[in-house]
Amino acid sequence: MIRRTILNLGAVLCLGAMLTALSAQAETVPGTKTARRAIAKPVIPPTTAGPATTTVTTLSQALSAAYRFSPDLRAARHQLDVVNESRPQALSQWLPTVTIGGVVSQTATRTPGLPLANTTGYGPTATAVLPLTHGGGEYAKLHAADHLILAQRALLLATEQVILGQAAQAYMDVALYSALVKYRSDSLSALRQVVQSINRQMKIGDRTATDLSLAQARTADAEALLEQARGSLATANAAYRQAIGEDPGRLSMPAPLTMIPPDLQATTRLAEDSSPNVVAARFQLLAARDQAEVQLAQLLPSLSLQFSDQGLFERTPRYPIAYNGLNAVATAELVLTVPLYQGGAEYAAVRVARKTALERKEQLESARNQAIGGATQAWRQREATEATRLDFAKSVSANERLVAQDQIQLDAGQLTTLEVLISLQDLVNAQINQMTAEHDRRLADFAVLNSVGGLTARTLELPVNYYDPEGDYARTKWRIFGLSVDQ
Repeated sequence: MIRRTILNLGAVLCLGAMLTALSAQAETVPGTKTARRAIAKPVIPPTTAGPATTTVTTLSQALSAAYRFSPDLRAARHQLDVVNESRPQALSQWLPTVTIGGVVSQTATRTPGLPLANTTGYGPTATAVLPLTHGGGEYAKLHAADHLILAQRALLLATEQVILGQAAQAYMDVALYSALVKYRSDSLSALRQVVQSINRQMKIGDRTATDLSLAQARTADAEALLEQARGSLATANAAYRQAIGEDPGRLSMPAPLTMIPPDLQATTRLAEDSSPNVVAARFQLLAARDQAEVQLAQLLPSLSLQFSDQGLFERTPRYPIAYNGLNAVATAELVLTVPLYQGGAEYAAVRVARKTALERKEQLESARNQAIGGATQAWRQREATEATRLDFAKSVSANERLVAQDQIQLDAGQLTTLEVLISLQDLVNAQINQMTAEHDRRLADFAVLNSVGGLTARTLELPVNYYDPEGDYARTKWRIFGLSVDQ
């Protein structure tokens, strides 16, 4: 529909051939009524929409390029990988620690009635500590790690929505301003030819200086509007390169989205449950409560099993006889530690953790309110843009009928060419308003989808290799050895 509108507009505005032919007729039969009627009657030739060989970049292709290109999105994925490491860190509370070392000693022994004995010893040592319980804090720490990972996954989706939303905005801005530049350029070309035609007609007395001034004023306005549109297009092109990582080609206004919730109630319900910020806040609250349990466990008894083995090679030159040999000592201990008082810091840590959980609870309520408010605004904006789009479509139809009626009156000699151009300019403005309304309507669809957490590559079914958050998590969650990381 909108592309047909663009073609019709181009046909209306291309008056160059008509003006040349009419001016020639006027110069051939000067001063006659027939000549004056001929000058006033425009002939509308067909036009083309642009080079047929230019490849059209679809919105899906642009969003896919942004999904692959965005360094911000890759950084957010690495951030999730960092948070995934909190799980093996939590697992360390269950696993033994093993150390090895060595001992070198020099011992002097004085015994009454015997000479001083010097004993030299050296040998390896090994120690292993197996924690059995830290007051139950190891369970809470593992749960906190899992909840933080799920919260970070939701934040990754929020980043993905921002990236794709910016790409969609950039795409449709370029599509809009490219069309506006075409509109303004065609309008300016037609007005310049009108000025030339009036100059020729003034020589034969069929036009006045007032007609020329009016045409020149409209031409100056058209030049300013064209420069304004070009500036907006240059800004939109820069934003497109920043968001998508490549220069825009020939773009087309996309079709409306089809995965929008059916009504406002469904939209707000989905936003309250599925908005990435709400999901992240929910898991952050659970992690904060788990962290309070971790701190509380510091006040409870801990139990561990400790093993040690020491082999000591000793050499005594005389005491009272020379001795060279190996002394081996192996011990196994069950150690119970009951904290009584640690300066009060442990109590403060528990209070801090509990207060943090209260803060996270309020942040969850705030996230829900923002999600509901954002979804409501997006839905109302969508309704408003839809009504505006329909109204401007009616305006375009009315202006097209007016132009057709002006043509009839022009044939009857009741209107001048300038009067017809005024109605044509009104049609141009109506079509520009309709194009802008179509642009806003498409963006409103994306705003609604973003508010419910659906502006993702999977939901849009983009032709890309989707990032799998389970991939690094599956490789990391039981990883207790190794230093390498995936690039």
